Amino acid sequence: MANPSPSNKFQKGNKLGRKPGQPNLMSKDIKTLLREAAEEVGFVQRVPVLDAAGEPTGQTELRYGKDDEAGYLRWLAINHPGYYASLYGRLIPRSARKQRRVRV
Repeated sequence: MANPSPSNKFQKGNKLGRKPGQPNLMSKDIKTLLREAAEEVGFVQRVPVLDAAGEPTGQTELRYGKDDEAGYLRWLAINHPGYYASLYGRLIPRSARKQRRVRV
């Protein structure tokens, strides 16, 4: 059953929108920004703050930038494995997900 009061009034055969096969430019830009941000942040470490004599003060600070993008992904895998698994799952090609092993 059709929507009795559609909000967009889309008609079949409408030529608006992306052409088939045309890349989504926004996702390419977002991927680039994510990679640049991850490279800048790198591995995030919580390290103790030392006084002038080299003794710990009981406070900690965050240090960023170790190992660039790979470091950030390692940090993400350690501290937020659910998010990391979600990203990693997107790397696996769809064809590999559909393949099944057949035992002979």
